[in-house]
Amino acid sequence: MKNPADAAAPPAPPATPPGWATRLLAFVTPPELEDCVAGDLLEQYRDTIVPSRGVRGANRWYAAQAMRAVWRTAGVFLAAALILHMWREAIDELVLTDDYHLRSYVLTYGMIGIAVATGLRAGWRSGRISTGVAAAGAVSLFGWSGAWMVAALLAIAVPDVLYPGGIAELLFLPFMTLPLVLALGAIGAAVGKIGRPAR
Repeated sequence: MKNPADAAAPPAPPATPPGWATRLLAFVTPPELEDCVAGDLLEQYRDTIVPSRGVRGANRWYAAQAMRAVWRTAGVFLAAALILHMWREAIDELVLTDDYHLRSYVLTYGMIGIAVATGLRAGWRSGRISTGVAAAGAVSLFGWSGAWMVAALLAIAVPDVLYPGGIAELLFLPFMTLPLVLALGAIGAAVGKIGRPAR
C-alpha cells in the first residue's frame, strides 16, 4: 500500500503576470491585436523569462513591456508637457515681469495642443476613445509634476521665492483644468479613431 506522503505533489499553477500590467497593456493595444500581443507576451513570460529570472524578475520584465507600450503611445507628449510646465514655473519664479500674458498663452495653448495630440495618437494607435481620454489626463498631471518639482527645488535653493500665482495655483489648478483636458483628449481620440486605417 502506498504511503500518501509518497504521492507526487500536484503541479504548481503556471506563473501569472501582474494584473495591472496586463490591463494596462490591453488598454493601449488595438483590439484586433490584443489577443495576439497578450498571448505572445504571456508565452514568452512563462516559457523563457520565468525560468531564467524567477517570478519576481519576470513580473518586472512584464511590467516593463507594459510601460514601453504606454511610452510608445504617449511618451513624447509626457516629455513635452513636463518640459513646458518646468519652463513656466522656472521663468515665473526667476524672471520677474509685470505682464504674464505671453507666458500664460504659451502654457495654455501649448497644453491644449498637447492634450489634443495625445488623444489623437492614443485613439489612432489603440482604436479606443477611452485610451485617448486617459492618456491626455495622465499627460496633463505628469506635466504639472514638473512645475511641482521646480517649485520644490526653488523653495530650497531660493528661500525668498515669490510664487506669483500662489501655492494654491500649483495645488488646485491641475485638477480644475482636468475636465477640459479630458474633453480635449476625447476630441483628439475621436478624430484618431475615425481616421485609423483598418488593420
